[in-house]
Amino acid sequence: MLCVFALSLFGCELRFGAAPTATPVATTIPTPRLTVAWTEANGDLFAWREDERTPRRIASGGVIAPYLAPDGEQVAFTRGTQGDPVSLWAVGIDGTGAEELVTAGDIPAQRSGHAEIAQVAWLDDQTVYFNTRQRADSGAVNDDTLYRVALDAANPVPELILPSGAGGNFAIAPGGTAIAVISAGVYDTQKGRVSLLDPLGARVREALTFTAINTPDEAPFYPPLDWSADSAFVRIAIPDHDGDRVTLWRAASNGAAQIFGYVTATRDGLPVWSDGHMLYLQANPTGGFDLISADANGENAQVYASGAIERPRWLADGDYFVYALDGALWIGQRGDSPRPLNSAAEHMIVAGEWVITAQDGLRATSINGESVLITATATSFDAVRAP
Repeated sequence: MLCVFALSLFGCELRFGAAPTATPVATTIPTPRLTVAWTEANGDLFAWREDERTPRRIASGGVIAPYLAPDGEQVAFTRGTQGDPVSLWAVGIDGTGAEELVTAGDIPAQRSGHAEIAQVAWLDDQTVYFNTRQRADSGAVNDDTLYRVALDAANPVPELILPSGAGGNFAIAPGGTAIAVISAGVYDTQKGRVSLLDPLGARVREALTFTAINTPDEAPFYPPLDWSADSAFVRIAIPDHDGDRVTLWRAASNGAAQIFGYVTATRDGLPVWSDGHMLYLQANPTGGFDLISADANGENAQVYASGAIERPRWLADGDYFVYALDGALWIGQRGDSPRPLNSAAEHMIVAGEWVITAQDGLRATSINGESVLITATATSFDAVRAP
């Protein structure tokens, strides 16, 4: 019987010399590059890349604040007149494909005001999350909502994930597997709350309640949320209402919340974590602050530096950190002396091993001292380091 079809069924074996040996295909891992997006006073949006050097204008008019996608290929940005962020847009880093994701009027108005876009963050390279607030003549009030909008949808529209009062400030886990949201509550009236949910909001669970920090006549205080690198848990530092004692909570993505330590820290200097260590600010008797380096649970605390210290931040490697002191930015490392980086600035973003600041121009400085002046003027900015 001839072997024509389904050779294996008839036990036929055809050999035409030795079997070929597969040749491994060399793969090249792209080198991460720094991408920066910023707005200028005239409301135009610009972008710059480390390997291109020359900035380009990618949107014109009414732009308020940019938010870069994790891969640096898209920029979400708020837009409106007189600094009123009533709409949300996205555009490619090359200035193509501009699209309005949220228009003025898409979000319901409440309390005789109008809705504004507040916090904005990317889940992945195609999905943006945001929350809202209501603006009236008397000021702005947070809605404590959560919305999402997918850029790859045929007709991108905002999708309500958590209604007013059920959301709050939010943090997306690395890899986009889960989202943590925190509501501030009101002292002696309403508990603060941390909830965990999947990206579509199909499963929402209350992970933690806590005594709120702000009184009814104070602005809401949202303790920061800090995910572990493996997305296994989110850390929350909850300060006491009337003191500097801070309780360290850890809410597991698939389990209960538990206390894992205590520290004494100022509200403006609450702990920031790398996976193995933390930094926080502690008031000292001289009227200044001590920058404290400690294990992730607050143990083995050591004073690293003292003075009018502000804004300690970890760099991406979790080894180096940066902070402002005496009009300069300093690079620090546990077990090593700090060294000056450049002039301090009111705004600072960390992207990989780069620190981006806006003071006397938008400048990027790496931990090895390389410094690049990107532009002379910038009103708001964002940066990522990605392939």
